[in-house]
Amino acid sequence: SVLFGIDLAREAIRRAETAVLVEGYMDVLMAHQAGFRNVVATMGTALSREQLAVLKPLVRRVVLALDPDVAGDRATLRGLEVARESLETRVVPVPTARGLIRYETELEAELRILSLPEGRDPDEVIREDPTRWEQLVTDAMPVMDYYFKALTAGLDLSKAKDKAAAAEALLPLIAEVTNGIERAHHLQRLAAMLRTDERVLAQQMERHGRERRARTAPLEAGVAELDLEEYLVYLLLLYPDLVESVADWAHELFMQTENAAVFAALREGPVLAGPVRVDELPLDDPLRGHVESVLSAHAQRPPLSREEAEEALQTVVLRLRRQRLKERDRELQAMIQAALEEGDSEALRRYGSAVDDVAVRLRELAAMERARALAGKRAPREW
Repeated sequence: SVLFGIDLAREAIRRAETAVLVEGYMDVLMAHQAGFRNVVATMGTALSREQLAVLKPLVRRVVLALDPDVAGDRATLRGLEVARESLETRVVPVPTARGLIRYETELEAELRILSLPEGRDPDEVIREDPTRWEQLVTDAMPVMDYYFKALTAGLDLSKAKDKAAAAEALLPLIAEVTNGIERAHHLQRLAAMLRTDERVLAQQMERHGRERRARTAPLEAGVAELDLEEYLVYLLLLYPDLVESVADWAHELFMQTENAAVFAALREGPVLAGPVRVDELPLDDPLRGHVESVLSAHAQRPPLSREEAEEALQTVVLRLRRQRLKERDRELQAMIQAALEEGDSEALRRYGSAVDDVAVRLRELAAMERARALAGKRAPREW
């Protein structure tokens, strides 16, 4: 997705060899007015490969200005890590820990984290004290230093349980560092911090890596092959009594006319306890053919219990809702760019407000996914 303000910031980013990424368009406008012209916005969405591809030729350093209420919370960071393993990658409203490390390697640039003062957005900091903003950018922490600090905050590292918690949080991040010397440095640092044998940590890191690869490879392959909207229809055909659980979001979930019509038929018809037969639905011939096609496409899947189907249903609904919001976000960003070029301040305000609303909803979905991940919710075995 586009970086808001990149056209105005490109030359300043090139000269400074540094880009500062914030969330909202107001942050960019205030920064530029104050003379900080190397600031661009992700518009409240997760940092993407496309955005980094724009920055790659221009920078040696990327500074991310993160919301302290989110970035500084250890439980949130660990939840995002679990979510990344069990759900589709890059769903949350701030970059995940592993994503940051991976991007640093791809970007071949230094990645730093700017922690904002409690309850302050970048535009507020700049408006109140521009020199403080300048100092915050200068003091931004290297990403691994930031996570060593954030993920061990509040832990008593003299206690075995807290040592284990720190190792569980940090070892997956260290494993993502591709440079062997840097990875060894961070492992030595963790061993010294925990007063633990480095070899024990190295073995634990390798064991976790093997387990994660074995666990996620089938999941990632299965999800990549799915048409989520069609799969949602399939799940509802298996257990039509689940229809009402998705009714509130049907207008977001079903973009294909045939799928929307099948959902409406399931909702309006009699409540059925088990898999639906085509002749039980009040459908015309073309829609009957669509139902038969959906059932046929998934006929070879292992049978699902109702509990497994409900788990899958909740996962698919979250992913589809996020997908629709990201599509809306892309549309709005294009509209904001056009309004900026035309100097239409009223449209800019209106579209910016809509982007903020999308960002809030994306955060809400990310919170739901974190809660599911922390509760141990997994996709069914067929995924």
